[in-house]
Amino acid sequence: MLPERDERFLDTIYDYLRRGLDINEIVQSLNQGQWPQMIFDLTGSQKAACIAQLLQSAKPGLILTYSEEQAQKWANDLQTWCPQKTILHLPTTEWLPFEVLGRSRETTSERIRVMSSLANESKCTIVASVLAVERRVFPLERWREYTLLFE
Repeated sequence: MLPERDERFLDTIYDYLRRGLDINEIVQSLNQGQWPQMIFDLTGSQKAACIAQLLQSAKPGLILTYSEEQAQKWANDLQTWCPQKTILHLPTTEWLPFEVLGRSRETTSERIRVMSSLANESKCTIVASVLAVERRVFPLERWREYTLLFE
């Protein structure tokens, strides 16, 4: 059984993030169509904490990073910060020689799951490496045409 959350502690963290990182100002600017926004001087878990706060009040989106390893870290961090949000990791199927990751059927299955979520207009945030999104996929109409759902 998990221990109960101390709401006072969570409020303190979120209040700090809102005040310390000007989250409300960023959200207001995004809602007014002022984008892209540049956020800098964040390190370590501050990045995921900032994005998690933006996801509380902003539209879902796409987070791109430079490597598969970083995409997995981002997805894990965001799932920790936003357990109520749907955070999906779109894995890449083409690895660079120096990366210590392997191909598997699970990778293909996860890519299909993420693409199906997008095709079904699911409100989710996708985390991916540049290699993962540069790979061509079927156009949306064709994806829906050739998709079968087994229950």
